[in-house]
Amino acid sequence: NISECEITENQDSVAVTIYNPLIEERKFTVRLPWTSKKFSVFDPNGNEVNATLQPIPDYVKNIPGRKSNANHELVFDVSLPQLGFATFNVHKKASQNTYAKMNKYLRRKELTSKANTVTVTAKGFNVDFDAKSGEMIGVQMNDGSRIAIKQSFKWYAGMKGNNMNFSDRASGAYIFRPNGSYHNTGPITSQLYQSDDVTVLHQYINKWIGQTITVHKLKEYVEFDWVIGPIPIDDHIGKEIVSLFETDLKTNKTFYTDSNGRQVLKRVRNYRKTWTFNVTEPVSGNYYPVNSRIFIRDEQQALQVTVLTDRSQGGSSINDGAFELMVHRRLLYDD
Repeated sequence: NISECEITENQDSVAVTIYNPLIEERKFTVRLPWTSKKFSVFDPNGNEVNATLQPIPDYVKNIPGRKSNANHELVFDVSLPQLGFATFNVHKKASQNTYAKMNKYLRRKELTSKANTVTVTAKGFNVDFDAKSGEMIGVQMNDGSRIAIKQSFKWYAGMKGNNMNFSDRASGAYIFRPNGSYHNTGPITSQLYQSDDVTVLHQYINKWIGQTITVHKLKEYVEFDWVIGPIPIDDHIGKEIVSLFETDLKTNKTFYTDSNGRQVLKRVRNYRKTWTFNVTEPVSGNYYPVNSRIFIRDEQQALQVTVLTDRSQGGSSINDGAFELMVHRRLLYDD
């Protein structure tokens, strides 16, 4: 999503219709590219809706092909019944209640090394970020339990191969076959923005990877929204990028993935229940499809970390206490 919309950018008033195609009630977060510093949002009953104006990160504004002049997104939450829709009226002017009560701007907050961590409150837990780099470093539950957790991006070099023999096949469009272990993507620089309700962290990992982490005080999750690419190949090396979550949980080689979003299957690294598994591909041999979720669990502490995906991806737990999702890849050889 390059955050470009000619209608919302050029019109002073817009009617936005949101539709819920599911057979259950669902909450949506609406994001509209916005060019004005003034705004007001009204629901179908004429009631003003709480909204925030959030800055668009530079890595989105620099996406090739983007022609938008919008520097912000207008963000608000809606709740719709099953198979229902609603129309919201959005205006580029402030109502009498806008500045005093309802709408909020995200304010830039400088990250500093004077404190070790920046703590952000969500519903049921707190999230700790490194005060210097902006990396997520832990989650503290309201019951006192804590999980040390770090999220980062790594990349595998794709095997070149010549496909003459089975053991020489390349990593390509159909086959994931990395040549070795992870490569780092570079040091992180971050920009922190906060309002009374929302904390947004823009992470700049390198020239071709950026990520926004959003924590809302009324939501029971942390949202990761990444942009990757164009993936450089000047070094003639194909790259397969993963989002890696590392924790201090004791997982005993075990992780869990969904099966077509309907059930959860237990996975054990380097193991198959019905035959003796010959480990020739320690990474790709442990990858599984992830259509909706992947998680790891510490049975002794009764703690679990789950990631819900917004698209089908490959995932695995290559090391205990950690799991990863393949988010993008660019390869140079036919498999």
